[in-house]
Amino acid sequence: MTHVLIVPGLHNSGENHWQTLWEKELPNTLRVVQDDWETPDIEQWANRIIQTSRQVDRFWIVAHSFGVLSAVHALPDIVDRVNGLFLVAPASPVKLGVDRLLSRKILPVPGVIVASRSDPWLSWEGANQLSNDWGLSILDAGYAGHINVESGHGHWQYGLDWFDLFRDLKSINETIPLHPHPHPHSLRSKQDQLFGVTDYF
Repeated sequence: MTHVLIVPGLHNSGENHWQTLWEKELPNTLRVVQDDWETPDIEQWANRIIQTSRQVDRFWIVAHSFGVLSAVHALPDIVDRVNGLFLVAPASPVKLGVDRLLSRKILPVPGVIVASRSDPWLSWEGANQLSNDWGLSILDAGYAGHINVESGHGHWQYGLDWFDLFRDLKSINETIPLHPHPHPHSLRSKQDQLFGVTDYF
């Protein structure tokens, strides 16, 4: 059985945050719970991801903000059980003081970054740099702030559609680009076919 591992960022994701709402809606979810939600300690957070993941055999990672950085840091210890990475609004490694600890190599599993053009925690250019470093596609969420409750993202249906699409693409063995310069809208044509969506924001 494949699970969905929910990895919140700083301060946890509250009851109206999309991660919490997806956790209630999606089957077979498991949430990573940190001892200290206020201190961005990437080593401790990554260790908790590793510990929590031992409860399941295989899983998708759905991470937000500092949870994205922690999940990438934990990846070498869990890579053999990860189906894919859905990384939303990464926090800036530089702002949070973990730039020297965080891998900037191509990641060994498929994944996408969903990034905002108005995120106070990471610029659009910074998000593209992470996508290039990690070899992941980037999905443009528009001017969406930090993609959290404060920026008006409760259930965030577009995000859930993207996550479902990502899993479907993997299940039918279609290619998610894994190269240093992915096209920023690489999943959109397929999403248009499946959902008829032309306005993502």
